[in-house]
This record gives sequence, C-alpha cells and structure tokens, in this order.
Amino acid sequence: MVDTTASGELVGTSTGAIANTRDVSPTPEELSVHDDVPLHDHVGLALDSSAPMVAFNARCQAALKETIWRERRGVVWPHLYADALGGVQLGARARADDPRIVYFIGLTRKSAAIMVSRLLLALYHHSHLFLVHLDLKADSAVVSELAALIKDHPNIHLMQTRRLVQWGAWTMNLILLDALHSAVSASIDFDFVINLSDVDVALRTNDEIVSFLRQYKGRQFVQVHQGSGEWLDKAKNFTANHNVIECGGYGFVAVNSTPLDLGSGPQMAFGRGGPVVYANTSAVQLSEVRQAVKEDAAHSRWAARRKAAAETAAAQAEAAQAEATMEEAEAKAAKAEVAKAKAATSADAEDVDEADEETPRRTALHTGSQWMILSRGFATYLVRDERAARWMRVFERRFLSDEAFVQTVLMHSPYNGSLVNHNMRYIYWPHYDGDPQEYWARMGVDYVGGPQVINSSALPGVLRSPYMFARKVDPTVDADTVRLWDEWMAKKLRGAAPGDQDVLGGMPAPAARIRAEDTLERLSGSSSGETDFEDASATPLPPLGAVMAGDAAVPRAYRPPLRSVARILFEDGSSCECSPACEATASCCDDWPEVCQMGRGTGGADDTDDDIEGEDTSGEDTGSSLPPCPVPIHPASSPGNGTRIRLSFVNHARYPVRLYHQTVGSTGGAMGATGREVGALQPRGPPLTFDTVDVHAWTVKTWAGVTLLELPARIGRLSGTVDIHECARNPVRRALHQGWR
Repeated sequence: MVDTTASGELVGTSTGAIANTRDVSPTPEELSVHDDVPLHDHVGLALDSSAPMVAFNARCQAALKETIWRERRGVVWPHLYADALGGVQLGARARADDPRIVYFIGLTRKSAAIMVSRLLLALYHHSHLFLVHLDLKADSAVVSELAALIKDHPNIHLMQTRRLVQWGAWTMNLILLDALHSAVSASIDFDFVINLSDVDVALRTNDEIVSFLRQYKGRQFVQVHQGSGEWLDKAKNFTANHNVIECGGYGFVAVNSTPLDLGSGPQMAFGRGGPVVYANTSAVQLSEVRQAVKEDAAHSRWAARRKAAAETAAAQAEAAQAEATMEEAEAKAAKAEVAKAKAATSADAEDVDEADEETPRRTALHTGSQWMILSRGFATYLVRDERAARWMRVFERRFLSDEAFVQTVLMHSPYNGSLVNHNMRYIYWPHYDGDPQEYWARMGVDYVGGPQVINSSALPGVLRSPYMFARKVDPTVDADTVRLWDEWMAKKLRGAAPGDQDVLGGMPAPAARIRAEDTLERLSGSSSGETDFEDASATPLPPLGAVMAGDAAVPRAYRPPLRSVARILFEDGSSCECSPACEATASCCDDWPEVCQMGRGTGGADDTDDDIEGEDTSGEDTGSSLPPCPVPIHPASSPGNGTRIRLSFVNHARYPVRLYHQTVGSTGGAMGATGREVGALQPRGPPLTFDTVDVHAWTVKTWAGVTLLELPARIGRLSGTVDIHECARNPVRRALHQGWR
C-alpha cells in the first residue's frame, strides 16, 4: 500500500516493513495542537493565498509540526524502516575468506531495468545480497520489469518500503539507512555495503571486486574533501545560511533565512529539488544544526590561524637559516618551533572561548561524494549508535546532506582510522571544462547539478580506468554507450580481460589521468594525494595501489580463467555445439566462432554445466505461424519539407524493439543505413508518439538487429498508429542476451 507519514512524506509500505522501534511517531491529535506557520515563496507571496500551492502548503505544514513535536519530545532517531528479509536466501562464498557484499541500488528512471540488468550481469553472485529501492515516483512499468527480472533469484530483494526521494535532500540518505537497517536487523553476515544507482555501470566483474576487497576488510572507501577552496567555501556558506525542513520528499521549508540566491536573484527551487518556501518562526529551534554550524565555523577559524602560524614560523626559520651559521640556524629553528607551538596553543585557546567548552572543539562538517563502500562495522554504527543519530538530527535539516552526512559521521567516529579516501568511482563533472551552467542548460533540468553523461566517444577511456564503477551513463542520452559496454563486459565475463585496463585501485594512465574522483562542488582545494585532516584523528593512509593493509602487496590485475564452452543454449529451446563432434550432426555453432574459440568442450557429461544461456530476441518463429520478416531495403527520407503528421508506434511483440528515424541522405552515411535511434518500445508497452513529416522514413529492429518493419517516405501519408508485430525469419544468426537473467 501507499501511506503518508505525519510529516507528509509519501512512503509505500507492505506488511513486511518494520518501523525502527527506537522511534516514536506523533498522533494526529498531538500534531493538531500546533498552529500553522505562515509560509511564503521566494518573492514574498503567502502560500495559503495561492490556490495551486494549497496541497504543497499542507504538506510542508505537516513537516513543520512534526519537527516541532520531535524537538519538544527530544526524539533523536529518524523513522527508519527495516524490510522483512525472511525470504532472502544467500549462497555460500566461493572462498571462505571472500567478502560478502550488500549492494544497495537506488532506482528512479524509466531506463532503470535496462541499467540494473547490466549491473547484475557484472556483479551477480549467489553469496551477495542485492537490495533494490525504487523511488515512489518511478513509472509503474519499471516495477513490473524489475519484478520479472529478479523473480527467480532469492538473493535479490525489491524493497517493500518505497520512499519519495528528492535530489540533494535528506531522503537520499534515508533510503540507504533503510537498507542498512534492514540488513543489520536481519543479522545478515556481510563484509561491505556498496551503494549504486540506475546511471552506474560496473568496470569490474564480481571476481575482480571480491579479489580486491578481500584484502581491505574493515576499511571505508569514502571520499572526504581535504583542505579548502572556492567551491568548498561557497557550499559551506550556502548550507550554513539555509536550515531547511524537507516536505515529505518534495520541496523544502527554509527556516528563518533569506531567499536562495545563487547569483541570479531569488530562486524558487534548489537544483532538481522541489520548491523552496520560507518560514519566519520561533517555534522551530533547529538547535543541533545551529550549534554544529557554530562549531564548524569556530574550527575553520582555528585551522586558518594554525595554518598561518605554521607558515609564519616556517618562513622565520628559513630566513634564520639563510642568515646564520649552521649552529645559529639550528638554535633559531628550535626557537621557531617553540613559537609555532605557542601560536597553535593560542589559536586553540581563542576558539575555546568562542565555542561551547563542553562540546568537542574540532567538530568540523565534512563533505564528499555520496557514492561509497562501507564496512559492516561502520554500517552497523550508522544505524545503531546514538552518536550517529545525533548527526542525523543535524543533516536532515541541510541541503546536500547526501554529500556530507556519512563523511562527517565517519570522521567523528571510532572508525575514522579505517578511511581510504577514495570511492573507487569514475565521475567527471562539467566544472572541469568551465562554467557548469552552460552544460546543464544544454542538457535540461533533469541533469542540473549532476556530472557529465558519459557518451560513446568518451567510454573507451573510462573502460581503461582503474576504478570499480563509472557514472553517469544514460541510455536515453546515448544508447551506444550501453551497447559498447555490453560488448566490452561480455568479453571480460568470458575471460578475455582487456590488456589495457589499469590495475584496480592503481593510478590512471597519464593520458587518462583526469579528476574523475571529485564530486559536485570539487570542494577540495588540496592538490595533495595524502590524507591531511587537522580536525580528526584518522590514520593517514598511502594512496590506493600502495601497501595499505599490513604486508599486503600491491593489487594485481585479475585475469579470470578461460571457460571451456561445450554448448550454447537459446531461450527458444534451440542449441548449437562447440565440440568437434558437432559436424557429424550438423549442429556446429557456425554463427558463434568467438564463443567457441574460448575453448573447445569435450562433449562429455561434464560439459553440460558450461552452457551459456542466450536469448533469441529476433522474433524468430517458435512454432506459431508468423509472416516472414521483411528484407531490409533501408528506405531513405525524401528531400523537401513535406506535410506535418503525427505517428504513434505500438509494439505488439513479446520482446523490446528499437525505433530508428531516417534523415535525408543518411543511407550509408555517418549514422549508417539504419538511421538515428530515437527510442525503444517495451513489449506490449506504451506507444511512442512523434510529430514528424510524411517524407521521413522509419525502421523498427529487434535488439539483435533483425528488421521487423520499414516505413518508407510517402507523400500524403496521414497521421495514425503504426503497429509493430513479430515476424518469422530464417535463423541465420541469433544474439546472446547482453543483459542479465
């Protein structure tokens, strides 16, 4: 069912969802005693006077009242949900010391099933647990696609509690915390948690990742920004000046603050998030947030003075050495060290006066990437320790908390010495190429605040990089990126490891050494690769690729063994043989030499386990009487403006198909004879509708490349529906399914 919490947050639940027992929720009667708080928009217009904003006003009022109730009751923990995982079954590890991984995958886009199938293709092992959260606003068709995808795999669990997730907001943390709470509550025996999304692709196979993480158990692969810089200062000042209450997964109330102004005047929204409205009230204290901001500012002043004192002392020592003899220089250097220590002590003393003496002086707020790899110990700490819960009270009231919460908790926890300051992700931000606003304006509102989408021309360099994962890959922007990844990963899974891929965890090759490890704000001003936290006691660790765990050697590139293929089995029940005896029965896999060349099977009984599951996505006749598929003629669009019409394409086939649009003179051109792909139609799914002209040509193909329909240019064609049906063809070549089953 779909429910609404007291704060107005939309949550989809089932009877298998268990609320965090440490949390208590207010009753409607308890909330009704609080009066509504007047809200206004970015230009000062009262929300209750705007008819279109009535529902939003009610949603935000509910969130405000729950905040007031929680503050007065002293409720610390947010409301976390634990999915019942009783039906989950995990297989044995391949090796006793192999790490078991909990993969948390958050999905929201229409292309989610396409992308998650590829993540599972690369990462799947029966010993791992896959927890999949589907945003409550996701298309209903995606739910059905995912259910069909995972139905036969008891170690893949579609979260029954679904939250409405907002970009840059606390709800992005809540879905991860729900997953951790679920795994910990179910007493799952795991070693790591890795969070992913529906725009991530894997750059390594399961075998490579397990082999790498085996030597780093107990470590946290989290990016934490170092030092300071322009973007870091801007982000810190912005979030410090705007304490917010999230309106149940959509929109914010900024409490006692001025309207958002990112340089172009008051803003009605923040990034891809919902509307931002304002409340001036003394009923909401947000004391934890304000105290944290105060202490963070005090720490920044302390760190700046300490750094300035150290630089002054170093300059004095250098000048003394240049002017004096060796003996005199040594004496003056010692004297300078004493002065340096006194300056640092003085800075400490000044900040004790400015901050609350009963709270730790070095309570800096840290930032970094929200994509990470966490150990079981720290994951448990996040959802069980009161110290972590108190940081939740701080970050649920801040913008961009998904890029600061885990970093801050980690650096102020007993686990700070386990940090490996890298998240093992390839991410390229438009900030690196100039003004990011230009890129986001070109891409559209759905990409504001995000990294660059990896296109097919950039993909080869990404595939050579030393990371585990890469983002952002979006098949609706460049489907060729996904196709190229399919071909590349298929070779890796067959044992043909690319020889030019950098060692996992090593340094990128010089030609590809870009700042892919940075995140949105590029908030670090430090050029050093070392861990340099003056505000926490984290043990400095050498960079990845060096010795980080005892006497462990530098990780070597993993080369999985070649598999011996005896037979290829297709989903329609047909098969072909790779063994030498196939010629006697005319059953050789002549269409699949690249598969059979991986190694010849013996044809014996032991080879039956080496079957490769495939899929005939071509619409081949499987027994029913189907019309023959057309012989491709590659129709071209005609020159001229033509008459404007509207065409709707409907797929009646049992498999997805691709739709291509022919432009004038494109046969054999840069786009090839097929033309430009403009969309994909799901089996018996919703239609795709285009405003076009009658002199344009269209082609429909299966994912295996079989032509199902060609619509040539025709002057006088009327608007209407184009029905796409299955057809029969001679089974000349069948395509292995490049997704996951």
